[in-house]
Amino acid sequence: MLRALFSLMLATALSLNAMANDFSAAKPGELVQVRLEQLHPTQSVVGYDQIYYKLGRFAKEPKKRYDEYCEANGQGESSKVPNGANLHAPQSFECQGAVGSRGSEMKTVVVGPGGQLYLTDGHHTFTTL
Repeated sequence: MLRALFSLMLATALSLNAMANDFSAAKPGELVQVRLEQLHPTQSVVGYDQIYYKLGRFAKEPKKRYDEYCEANGQGESSKVPNGANLHAPQSFECQGAVGSRGSEMKTVVVGPGGQLYLTDGHHTFTTL
């Protein structure tokens, strides 16, 4: 499983330890950094055609997976992806901006029961990554 960190924007009320499992103290609009396994879906199914499209595109244009990662973090697209870059090592490539600099591109979550994070946007992106 990919353990890369993603920054997400909390969409509802509910400072925190960035790697905590209980996010109930998070504030609306706060940026939190989480691992993929800390996210829970709010949809029971996703459109696999969209996921397969993205995977096919990544196979033909490997740089696009870095664009997707950067966009999910609100950083625009990737700006420098050298040979050997790896999503597991975000320091191995560069994005156009700082994390959260393009908040409108960021994926959002809500805090649910037990302080767990539930995706409200980004189901296809995170399933693909």
